[in-house]
Amino acid sequence: MAHLNFIFSLMPPELTDTFMVTGCSAGGLAVMTWLDTIAGIIHARNPAVKVFGLADSGFFVDYPA
Repeated sequence: MAHLNFIFSLMPPELTDTFMVTGCSAGGLAVMTWLDTIAGIIHARNPAVKVFGLADSGFFVDYPA
């Protein structure tokens, strides 16, 4: 949550229309795991923001879908 608070201090959700979460390898897994939670936090402040996730090259065979 501290990371989001820092990002929101620089770019408040009330003043933006698009938010993208990206990650590569293990960060890609984090995008898949946390995107719904992050989108929920952002939409609580501004429901009109479009939230996208880009999981680049994160493939984990044993991770449940």
